[in-house]
Amino acid sequence: MGPLDILGDSDAGILDEDLRAVCLGALAIDPAAARELALSFSWRRAAMQFLDNVRLANGETLDEAPFVPATA
Repeated sequence: MGPLDILGDSDAGILDEDLRAVCLGALAIDPAAARELALSFSWRRAAMQFLDNVRLANGETLDEAPFVPATA
């Protein structure tokens, strides 16, 4: 996965091979949109995505009982 997978079609970032275009485009990004996208990510979500990938690599399907971590 990479930046395009994170930004998708959101208005929270800009990707371009032209660094000048990216810098100027970043100035026009709504800070609230960037914050909203950032808040949609968490360490818990990243860990669950990792565990899903491990399960798939082990031949499990994700419709089987999911791993549910203990809560502190």
